[in-house]
Amino acid sequence: MSFTPISKLIKKYDKKQTVKLNNNNSIQMRKLLKCTKAYALFQKGYNTVQTSIDLQLDFNEVRKYWSEYLRLKNMTKLYNIYIESEYHLDYLFKIYYFFITK
Repeated sequence: MSFTPISKLIKKYDKKQTVKLNNNNSIQMRKLLKCTKAYALFQKGYNTVQTSIDLQLDFNEVRKYWSEYLRLKNMTKLYNIYIESEYHLDYLFKIYYFFITK
């Protein structure tokens, strides 16, 4: 067998592998872009609802990105308080405003 058919087969195989790599990278880039966009919106002061609407994220995704953002900003204590008192945030805010006004 000559080298020409072998080289054609090798090029064809390499081309398929390149396409597979590009598809995987584009999927990873889309995921990366979503979290990066979410971080940027949180940095601008957007809340989780606004971020969820703008980026079309579901509840679990936006909550994940928000917790990651807080950890990146070294605000894990705030996130833990949020998780512990998620259903009682109105009371937490009342206590906070009480201490601020006194």
